[in-house]
Amino acid sequence: MNGWVLRLIGAALALCAGYGWGALRVERACRHTHTLDELAKVLDFIRTAILYREMDSAEILRQLQAETPLNWLSGSRTQLYQIRPPKSLPPEQYAVFAECFSLLGRCGAEEAVRHLEYCLARCETFRAAAAAEEQKAKNLYRQIGLCMGALAVLFLL
Repeated sequence: MNGWVLRLIGAALALCAGYGWGALRVERACRHTHTLDELAKVLDFIRTAILYREMDSAEILRQLQAETPLNWLSGSRTQLYQIRPPKSLPPEQYAVFAECFSLLGRCGAEEAVRHLEYCLARCETFRAAAAAEEQKAKNLYRQIGLCMGALAVLFLL
């Protein structure tokens, strides 16, 4: 192979790497939005179970695990306060939801519902920001990645 062919292969790899970087950013943004959607469903399920069905913590968790088979809900947990939010959340979001889950089953029903409603409101705020970031990622990151790859091509050629 001569040098020209190797440069073309390098250029193609640079373009693919740039596009791949953009696609990875889009995938992360989509996963974040999806995780917040799952979390909102779990919080609403727990709030409804406490508020309307007046179920105890262990029964709510068993029913939740049966109806929503999520990885972060499974395990040897027997009480709601043992639930930990998905680790894929940013630290500030993780802290909000970890605190909420740690109170469930350890306080009265009214206080638990108040905490859950607060967390649902925060989840909606986080979800709106994540949806905006996802839309931005879909609109920009792949193209930015291609541009970065094209810039790398200019340096290679």
